[in-house]
Amino acid sequence: MMGSHKIIIVNSYHHAKEVLLKKGKIFAGRPRTVTTDILTRDGKDIAFADYSATWRFHRKIVHGALCMFGEGTTSIEKIICREASSMCEILTNMQSCAVDLAPELTRAVTNVVCTLCFNSSYKRGDPEFESMLQYSQGIVDTVAKDSLVDIFPWLQLFPNEDLRILRRCVAIRDKLLQKKYEEHKADFSDNIQRDLLDALLHAKHSSENNNTSTQDVGLSDDHLLMTVGDIFGAGVETTTTVLKWSILYLIHHPQVPMRN
Repeated sequence: MMGSHKIIIVNSYHHAKEVLLKKGKIFAGRPRTVTTDILTRDGKDIAFADYSATWRFHRKIVHGALCMFGEGTTSIEKIICREASSMCEILTNMQSCAVDLAPELTRAVTNVVCTLCFNSSYKRGDPEFESMLQYSQGIVDTVAKDSLVDIFPWLQLFPNEDLRILRRCVAIRDKLLQKKYEEHKADFSDNIQRDLLDALLHAKHSSENNNTSTQDVGLSDDHLLMTVGDIFGAGVETTTTVLKWSILYLIHHPQVPMRN
């Protein structure tokens, strides 16, 4: 037991195979914790939601949305190549001075995710972009910790700096997501899909029109918003960290051959 939670530790290949494959549905659920409930509006995303009919339907429409987004001329590969070229151009103009690559890498990765989700990108110093970086880092710094409040939920009754920071950052994130969502709903057309949010709205409308009621499984606008939140959480910080590590590795090991 860890606090009020029963913990099962799997430490062998055979047991891991049984848990993940043979009995995957039994072990597919996610525990409810204080921090993830704050982050996901009580488990309305995909990454931290419990396994249920709602989760399965949610995952289905998100998968369909991603497949639809990959079709046509605006592919993810083209978005990445465009941002990579833009970053290289900026760095080329800064060759005569020392430069911290972290902000440029973060901006490039964030722009890829923003283009994917909202069909928008940001220039250096943009206030909305700076706000986005601030809330993203705040969420990573708090959720990544092994918080005692997740083991002993009653501790949230006491002052907690990490929870205060998390709630503030989530409020900033939700305000931005809600703004983008309202803009997309106002301009939505079944014939035009500019980004992932359009594709999610299209998938949601299609399911409603095909006698698959989202109300039957409790799928709401919050689920779509938290899906976009998941993509930011999973895509920006992790990818930026890998790129920074790769560059640091190449600096210390320039003899490593580069492959096309």
